[in-house]
Amino acid sequence: MSDLDRSRAFLKDVKRLVIKVGTAVVTRADGRLALGRLGALCEQIKDLNSLGYEVIMVTSGAVGLGRQRLKHRRFVNSSFSDLQKLQVDFDGKACAAVGQNSLMALYDTLFSQHSFL
Repeated sequence: MSDLDRSRAFLKDVKRLVIKVGTAVVTRADGRLALGRLGALCEQIKDLNSLGYEVIMVTSGAVGLGRQRLKHRRFVNSSFSDLQKLQVDFDGKACAAVGQNSLMALYDTLFSQHSFL
């Protein structure tokens, strides 16, 4: 039996898939969210689930998304003179806290578009 045949035989018994979605998948080169890519990923996960697989998704990107959202809030709530001052970067934990909530809300929206939830 070849290696390919053995791997295919192994896949017949697989019931659960763990998918790691890294920051490079979640974001574009400019640091913004790759919404089209995430939408396609959610559609593929829904298709796997409809084939009978239990799919567990582990995702990155919360810190980057949180930093983006906090910078936007600071910009919107700042006066012109405040914007002239040196801007201190946000704490990673604060970015993760804001980003995790935003990322989960985004996934909730994307999966609900595919009637997955």
